Amino acid sequence: MSIFPDNITIKILDKIRNTSVAGIAAKVRLFSNHKNDYYFILPLSDDKGRIVITKRWLSEEIKKEKNMFIMDYSSELEDCKSQIEIIILDKNSLSRAISAMELYQDELDISDEDILKYKNASNYKYTARSEVFILDSSKSDIEINMSIEEQGIQT
Repeated sequence: MSIFPDNITIKILDKIRNTSVAGIAAKVRLFSNHKNDYYFILPLSDDKGRIVITKRWLSEEIKKEKNMFIMDYSSELEDCKSQIEIIILDKNSLSRAISAMELYQDELDISDEDILKYKNASNYKYTARSEVFILDSSKSDIEINMSIEEQGIQT
């Protein structure tokens, strides 16, 4: 049995207003038991602040990564630890991610339109942060709430 749920829904919330935040770029880290951990850029948060990660998508991304960098990765999804890290990107990390998307656009099957969406992401308004979450293997669907703060606002 896989330790990963079928669906992980991440909800991005403004910490002060407790409202959903659209257009936020994040990445997920999978903790590998062999060789290197996996890092994948996630789809931008939708108008309800949601980012949905499916087990199928993770497996496909792992396959792409292993094919592109055969010496760096060996774990399958089932070989990863039962935790993930969600990382809200700062503007420099987002810029590097966009550069990588442009460099590997064909291999990753990313459209110019999708890259433009990341260039227009709302991350510049918010402070970057990350958090590790332990996955409950007894659930097929997990929801994670992640609060972010506007730049310059301290609580």
